[in-house]
Amino acid sequence: MQTTNSVFLVRPANFGFNVETAVSNVFQNKMSEKEEVIQSKVLKEFDVFTSTLRSKGVNVFVFDDTPTPVKPDAIFPNNWISLHSNGKVILYPMCTPNRRIERRQDIIDSLAKKNLISPKSLTFPVLRLTISSWKVQGALCLTIRIE
Repeated sequence: MQTTNSVFLVRPANFGFNVETAVSNVFQNKMSEKEEVIQSKVLKEFDVFTSTLRSKGVNVFVFDDTPTPVKPDAIFPNNWISLHSNGKVILYPMCTPNRRIERRQDIIDSLAKKNLISPKSLTFPVLRLTISSWKVQGALCLTIRIE
């Protein structure tokens, strides 16, 4: 089991309904509220969550999402990266184009500068593959045929 007293979060710039992933994500629903209202609520909730973690002694590293390109799911970095107690970093493939652009080298570089990860331990668990994938919340299940 792995535990930590540090986390990193991505403060979303464009949180909202993701048309690219909605097809395979039954948990997404298009909201009737305006995008600006939803974004405002999300940022307030994000800030309260961050403050609560810090008040409990958790080291929180916040990275601001970039406004462009638009990444409605940038708040979920656990889908594209995992950090391990030995410093190892694993980067995961993402199913849709607007999820793939969430990967940010500047986040990886910043975590390495803080000695939270080893930049030499990046792992890309994808070779030349034929992939059928099913997206589930917080995980990626793959059927893989290595050629």
